[in-house]
Amino acid sequence: MQMGSSEQRRFPRFNYSIPIKYRPQAQPAPTYTVTRDLSIGGLKLLTNNFMPRGTEVQIEVELPHLDLINAQGTVAWSNRINHSDQYLSGIRFTAIDETNRKNISDLVSYALRH
Repeated sequence: MQMGSSEQRRFPRFNYSIPIKYRPQAQPAPTYTVTRDLSIGGLKLLTNNFMPRGTEVQIEVELPHLDLINAQGTVAWSNRINHSDQYLSGIRFTAIDETNRKNISDLVSYALRH
């Protein structure tokens, strides 16, 4: 699996599966899935469809005990899972407000300490 994003090296990630709603730019309705990891720089999600690199994505996720997070992102990579019809896609945040970024940072920091 190719993961050349510099975000992965710059920001701590933790494996975290929570429900997420996302909508690629050309898709009229959102799709529901789960995250596989999360950082202040982006997230990895499980999808049923390939999303080409550079696809813009609207993201909505509710972190436990925190506000709803809305963000814009761009697909950094998308790879099919071996022996499956599903894909893992890395999404790099391109627009996220500071409150949401801090909420994610606090959650990731807490999770990595415990």
